[in-house]
Amino acid sequence: MPGLPLAESGCGPDDFPAKLTLQVVLCTIIAAFGGFMFGYDVGISGGVTAMDSFLKPFFPHVYIKKHTARSNNYCKYNDHYLQLFTSSLYLAAIVASFVASLVCKRLGRRPAMQIASVFFFTGAAINAAALNLPMLIIGRLLLGAGVGFGNQTVPLFISEIAPAKYRGGLNICFQLLITLGILSANIVNFITSKVHPYGWRISLGGAAVPAVVLLIGSFMIVETPTSLLERGETDKARSTLKKIRGVDNVGKEYAEIREAVELASQVQHPFRSLRKRYYRPQLICGTIIQVFQQLTGISVITFYSPALFQTMGFGEHASLFSAVVINTIKPVCTIVAILVVDRFGRRALLIEASVQLFIAECAIGAILATHLDATSIMERDYAVAVICLICVFLSGFAWSWGPLGWLIPSEIYPLETRTAGFFMAVSMNMLVTFMVAQTFLTMLCHMRAGAFFFFAGCLFVMGTFAVVLLPETKGVPIDEMIGRVWKKHWFWKRPHAAEPATLLAFPTFACRSSRKTMSTTGGCLYKDPNAPVEARVKDLLSRMTLEEKLAQMIQLDRVVADSYFLRDLAVGSVLSTGGSAPFENALASDWADMVDGFQKLALESRLGISILYGADAVHGNNCVYGATVFPHNVGLGATRDADLVKRIGVATALEVRASGIQYTFAPCVAVSRDPRWGRCYESYSEDTNIVRKMTSIVAGLQGQPPEGHPHGYPFIAGRNNIVACAKHFVGDGGTHRGLNEGNTMLSYEDLERIHMAPYLDCIAQGVGTIMASYSSWNGSKLHTDRFLLTEVLKDKLGFKGFVISDWEALNRLSEPLGSNYRRCVASAVNAGIDMVMVGRKYNQFVEDIISLAKSGEIPTSRINDAVERILRVKFIAGLFEYPFADRSLLGTVGCKLHRNLAQEAVRKSLVLLKNGKESNKPFLPLDKNAKKILVAGTHADNLGYQCGGWTIAWYGLGGRITIGTTILDAVRKAVGEKTEIVFEEYPSPETLSGHDFSYAIVAVGESPYAEFTGDNAELVIPMGGRDILSLVSDRVPTLAIVVSGRPLVVEPHILEKTDALVAAWLPGTEGDGITDVIFGDHDFKGQLPVTWFKEVKQLPMNHGENNEYDPLFPFGFGLTYE
Repeated sequence: MPGLPLAESGCGPDDFPAKLTLQVVLCTIIAAFGGFMFGYDVGISGGVTAMDSFLKPFFPHVYIKKHTARSNNYCKYNDHYLQLFTSSLYLAAIVASFVASLVCKRLGRRPAMQIASVFFFTGAAINAAALNLPMLIIGRLLLGAGVGFGNQTVPLFISEIAPAKYRGGLNICFQLLITLGILSANIVNFITSKVHPYGWRISLGGAAVPAVVLLIGSFMIVETPTSLLERGETDKARSTLKKIRGVDNVGKEYAEIREAVELASQVQHPFRSLRKRYYRPQLICGTIIQVFQQLTGISVITFYSPALFQTMGFGEHASLFSAVVINTIKPVCTIVAILVVDRFGRRALLIEASVQLFIAECAIGAILATHLDATSIMERDYAVAVICLICVFLSGFAWSWGPLGWLIPSEIYPLETRTAGFFMAVSMNMLVTFMVAQTFLTMLCHMRAGAFFFFAGCLFVMGTFAVVLLPETKGVPIDEMIGRVWKKHWFWKRPHAAEPATLLAFPTFACRSSRKTMSTTGGCLYKDPNAPVEARVKDLLSRMTLEEKLAQMIQLDRVVADSYFLRDLAVGSVLSTGGSAPFENALASDWADMVDGFQKLALESRLGISILYGADAVHGNNCVYGATVFPHNVGLGATRDADLVKRIGVATALEVRASGIQYTFAPCVAVSRDPRWGRCYESYSEDTNIVRKMTSIVAGLQGQPPEGHPHGYPFIAGRNNIVACAKHFVGDGGTHRGLNEGNTMLSYEDLERIHMAPYLDCIAQGVGTIMASYSSWNGSKLHTDRFLLTEVLKDKLGFKGFVISDWEALNRLSEPLGSNYRRCVASAVNAGIDMVMVGRKYNQFVEDIISLAKSGEIPTSRINDAVERILRVKFIAGLFEYPFADRSLLGTVGCKLHRNLAQEAVRKSLVLLKNGKESNKPFLPLDKNAKKILVAGTHADNLGYQCGGWTIAWYGLGGRITIGTTILDAVRKAVGEKTEIVFEEYPSPETLSGHDFSYAIVAVGESPYAEFTGDNAELVIPMGGRDILSLVSDRVPTLAIVVSGRPLVVEPHILEKTDALVAAWLPGTEGDGITDVIFGDHDFKGQLPVTWFKEVKQLPMNHGENNEYDPLFPFGFGLTYE
């Protein structure tokens, strides 16, 4: 059931791969019975109040007025107790919604639905057995508790399990079930009105039916991945996401949800957070949408339509039947909303319906004002006209304000305030509903037809709001609303733009009132480029206040870096998180403009200290559109070519420097011991010696230190070089079962021998910075391990650069994540972290580190040491002399010379694993002049898949994400003019049987991933790759190219059927390097940098260890043509 696709969602750069699975549909329907409960109660309460058998024992005054001939038509039902019977439910619902918001967060969405059904069932039972008015009210309060829990939980549940493309339609199922509940209640009322004297008991007791359905069904549905992650059930969350999406490659969406959950975990008081300006747009829109939903006048029509019809002169049965008729309209039109809301969007439906409802309300009011006086009965034709206008009103409401009143508030809040924000919206709905239910009969008595003109006026305001202020949320993933909707809205973007300065509680710096530029503080030793570096460091440090020193230890995400941080606070560094670009497809010149803009602000600070701008240029300047993207490290490890890697470093430095960036978080010198690790492609090899050899890239990035350069002292040669960062110290590649951020369990001797050795080479080459690892060593978090960071790295190994934390690593040092943050800051800085990649918790970090410094919990000596190291690297890198981008280098970005180098790297990285089914009959090289060839597979024409993670986006993307050559492009260029090429990603049996192919080239592999999104305990060829290989190789001689960041399981039958097998790793933008070799222009040179296992159960399996070594292909294996 989980994998049965009903429809497919897009998989573009801004969407996640997903199918509309049967499981999601069934979960939606079951959960939506929470809406059926609500709708049944809304419909049933209005009907029973029109029944004499109900009014007589409980509301005798109303019964008497109803049957008094001279009573005012508009005032027959004006009774506060009767209104309280209807409205009391909504007071209980407000309280229950608040409790439900807490239950949802702490226990999950399913338990909240179960609680809702129990409350509702109990309330229905009490109401059915009621003997007096207090019993009725108690029953109503319990029903209200059920409604509050259901309305708070169900829309959130549906929004969280639904694929973004179908979220609108699926969420509206909640409103559809509300309308079906109302219709069912009206039908029940019509039938039970003829059952005297206890028909009303059947009507009220019938509410137990949907409660039972929801209770039983809630044990069959899944919990949302968001809710599971909130409670730390990470494995279950990932597996559930795979089930409900019907695809295996859910890493990107899982990462998005996990990131949102981690951010939310840092918000300890979501209700307080709602008051902050940053969350004000969602709070205003979410609550006002729910208020407007009730100010349409829908509650009047729904609750009191039988009473309203009797006011116009209909009898009891006729009024109940009329209610059935008009409420048939709502489910039909709600289905219309399901079909169109994700096509036309939210705003279009709201705007159209506002006009439609406004006209209908005005017309109803006009007819009542002119044809219904206080005592006479309305003429039949006009009564029918009112019914028709009510149908027009209900149709418009049913495809707009009805469903969208629930949908929009459930999708607009970020996770950290989602349950609190939705509670505010639901509670406002319940409050206004209570007010309308409690006052409308009185309004009708006193205002008469004017009541409808009042609601028409509200609709005019609502329509204006939808036109001017409401943003469109169609198709936007629920956890991307802030960046893609609110920050781009003409009005609501202002609170978000102002947020960094609003939230940060940084004490006023001594320099804040004195913004002197470099030119006005001349004569300072630290500005003399001819002075010794250490003298400049000492001079500048002596001029800095405590707050200025602490600011240098902060690295901020660019999205929150503004003039306040850069000019007034003078932070030390800014970064583009995961390649965060100025805008989509930004060129190197655009990046240079952005970075230079930041730098100009930094130079206006009191001391004019340049920022160090960092980015993850880990295989070329991969963040920038159009830059050269080289093979990932695992492929370079297959080349064993230290000179090649050094040249790649030189090229990368030029392209990075051209874009204004001076700092790259590379190289990764992890020794990956388990391919299940999601970062294994960032490692050069499972072999320490190969990784040590590949550290030559440091000299390429920073320049080659001269002979005799002081050991451990950073070296950056000049303006054409950048600061490198060896990462992740230490043992990140050796965690148990390859778990990202996991625990490496080794003796110190083995840690030093296997994982620490490459850092010796980096330090010897003058690497400027080293990044600490998220992981632990024998249970000790590396970010708080003073022995490794200070006693070993800085003291024993003599490293004189600075140690930087990983992204938001301090948030991960306690359980639950983000708790005891002050203690985490103290532990990390005192352990030896010099610069903190703060992330989104920058406001609390600033407060805590200043407090810790002033209290002495972080000693002044530790702060001075950290800042000395940071300033040392800045001076050595020439940032005070050359702070801006060198635009003369822009021509190097993606230039022919660099692409040729990347092409060389690709062909040298390829590993030939099989060549021919018989050893004396090689299949490769392929014939360029073959008559007809087939190119197939998921990776044959997908540049994003070819590049892998850390390309344009953090986890990578699919499609034509940058400029480059796919395998298909390269094949088309390589073959002869007369060769016919047929390309089908998933070739059909008809294609294979209907063509006489000379051979097939099939490229399959992994979708992009990064970090924990790539942790994989299965390691099979995903996305149908195995099926493609099996299908094609059964019919056509086949070369299989595996595009992946690690070895994958190759089943024996696949290996047997394919004629040749090549490991291409993640080659980057230059697919020509592959055709250079498979067509014989160059020979294969690559050798496996890692062991290619047979089955996952063999892992971990590394060469040279004492474990049983029985691989499919051993470490170092690689065939050639010779």
